[in-house]
Amino acid sequence: MVLVADAVFLLRLFRFMPYLKFIAQNINQKEYRLLRGKAIECISLIGMCVPRERFFQDADEVMQMLLKTQTGEEEVAADDVSYSYYINAWGRICRILGKEFAKYLPVVMPPVMRAAEQKAEISVIDEDDVEAQEQDGDWTFMNLTGDKQNVGIKTAGLDEKADALDILRTYAQELKEEFVPYVEPVMKLMVETLGFFVHEGCRQNAAGAIPRLLEVAKTRGHPYLLEMWRFVYPKLMQSLSDEPDPDTLGDKLGCLAESVVVVGTDALTVQDIEEIFKALETDLEEYFTRAGERMSKAF
Repeated sequence: MVLVADAVFLLRLFRFMPYLKFIAQNINQKEYRLLRGKAIECISLIGMCVPRERFFQDADEVMQMLLKTQTGEEEVAADDVSYSYYINAWGRICRILGKEFAKYLPVVMPPVMRAAEQKAEISVIDEDDVEAQEQDGDWTFMNLTGDKQNVGIKTAGLDEKADALDILRTYAQELKEEFVPYVEPVMKLMVETLGFFVHEGCRQNAAGAIPRLLEVAKTRGHPYLLEMWRFVYPKLMQSLSDEPDPDTLGDKLGCLAESVVVVGTDALTVQDIEEIFKALETDLEEYFTRAGERMSKAF
């Protein structure tokens, strides 16, 4: 309702803010944490849709309340049902406050990084046990060898990982030079995630974040930017050749194009340019091959 409301209705909707804040601040029982998470989501969505000055005071009050969950006063576990609501609310509030959000980074970055660094749990399971595990709903199974052995990937938590990666992109985009203290570990994580082949959304969000992180690095000067680019470039090119999903490949090519705009053409050697054009030629050939196969099947 918030996302489609007009300006007049949003001002009326803003009257619900005291009730939502009451739920967020006072409903702490474990059985109601989903309700609390939903209330926090509503607060941040309303904040994105009303004039910034109307929400500014509420934003600081809500952030102080959310930060209590990370400072020991009422700590929430990473697997808590409301945890992802908190992290996503921080991302929205960052877009509202802009660089004034930077003062919260020392507290919000550790939980966001923990969510973004989640690893995929992979197990080899006998075919006879697959049906029982599938009922769990948290696992996806693939038979890669044709025998009775199945590879199981625990997908629970990977959507939250993808969300956290996108929130880190938001921080970099909105905070620019204020995000410099975190740019190196976050860039390392994004580059590693380009090869996270169990979840396309994670790879796509990592590709989207890299140009924004290079913009952050640029605020420290051109030499620092070039140093970071030389770290990113070979791994990005390798991920282009390894990428199995056409849509994600498009995101990675977009990442390459945006990154070159940020770093400038002087950051590319003649060898780099030849490598890029060769990769583009290969990708285009594969695209036309797939298009031809679809056309032949259609007719």
